[in-house]
Amino acid sequence: MKWTIWIFVATSLSAVSSDVTDFPQNPDVKFTGVHSLHYTYSAVSSDQYKLPTFVAMGLIDDRQIDYYDSNTKQKVPRQAWMKKNMNKEYWKKGTLSRKSKEQWFSVNVGILKSRINSTKDLHVLQWMHGCEVDFDKGSVKGMDMYSYDGKDFLSFDKENMQWVAPVEPALQTKIKWDKEQILNQYTKGYLENECVDWLKKFMNYSVGETTKSNVPTVSLFGKRMTDKVRVTCLATGFYPRDFKVYITKDGKTITPEEQDPLPNDDHTFQTRRNIDINPDDKSKYACEVVHNTLEKKIIVPWDRTILNENKENRMIWGIMSACILLFFCIMAFLVCKYRQKTAPETSSATSNGNATLKAENGESNNPLFTGLSGYPNGHVGILVTNLGECSSLLKTEDDFSKCSLTGSADSGVDVKMKIVSED
Repeated sequence: MKWTIWIFVATSLSAVSSDVTDFPQNPDVKFTGVHSLHYTYSAVSSDQYKLPTFVAMGLIDDRQIDYYDSNTKQKVPRQAWMKKNMNKEYWKKGTLSRKSKEQWFSVNVGILKSRINSTKDLHVLQWMHGCEVDFDKGSVKGMDMYSYDGKDFLSFDKENMQWVAPVEPALQTKIKWDKEQILNQYTKGYLENECVDWLKKFMNYSVGETTKSNVPTVSLFGKRMTDKVRVTCLATGFYPRDFKVYITKDGKTITPEEQDPLPNDDHTFQTRRNIDINPDDKSKYACEVVHNTLEKKIIVPWDRTILNENKENRMIWGIMSACILLFFCIMAFLVCKYRQKTAPETSSATSNGNATLKAENGESNNPLFTGLSGYPNGHVGILVTNLGECSSLLKTEDDFSKCSLTGSADSGVDVKMKIVSED
């Protein structure tokens, strides 16, 4: 028996647009700076690790606004203002939408596993979809992309209205999706218009939350390398993520390149900049932090101190002392063994057995997932940025199929799904 899943869009695009813009506006709110709205979807092919096999969340400026996973099967708010302003129907429709996407991802992870003919047990399918708006410049950046096992799989080129396949297994999908021009037109419109409307809507509800910033703690330090000194500027605790951090030499910027900031566990960010200099370099170095929410840029000069230099010297002497002590302990042990030739061997065997048991108890039973507790909501290190929600146009089980018009409460599209069996 063969199963085909069809998604029927019950509302027109014009109805979608009217639904999106039909929300209260506060004329006193003026949006400035760069802000983003993303929805993230991730699925894994195995449930043997007792973690959610599907995780979805919405984010504004990298902060969660809602969450869903395959264990709870409920779309829930992550911000008080979301819970206050979005009614029960929103969460009900959102839950149904997320459930349909969970099914879509489950089917397509299996399809890709078969297509690529991989023998691995664990595979990850991710969808990135969202928009970023610079309200000062009036510019919009949209993205719609998929990845498989952490590598780019497909991305949407909205300027040329086509999909880009960077790997051979994605070509089959690209050809099919490029034929669905009405869906590509919708995707382009969503990224450039509807996404921005929803971002404004949520920002309007969250006045004082999405616009406030956190000033970073900044430090500048040096560390002695083999034949040089590495000067590092560390800025941590800032929000939003678009703070600019530079190292300057005699007042001139020498590290203009940008690097993606890393998240902290309190929803702020951190980043660092490094340069290597000669130990005899007498130039004046400083770290500068710039953002439009700061009254003036933060400048922290380097005071020429080397981080942990004294500690490293003490460590060397400590290691030497430990080696000397170990030498005498070994000598004492050999003397004792010589004097106790008749001692029973079972004592040594028992000791070794206990030591082995302790070592096993002290190890992680699953090193694959070591360190993942820092990810929000038990998210397994999968971060994708996706705007809007995805229903599907599954035509056959042997092809990875493209989501049709988003079937989400977020976009206002109602969908109906029926499963038709075929002999």
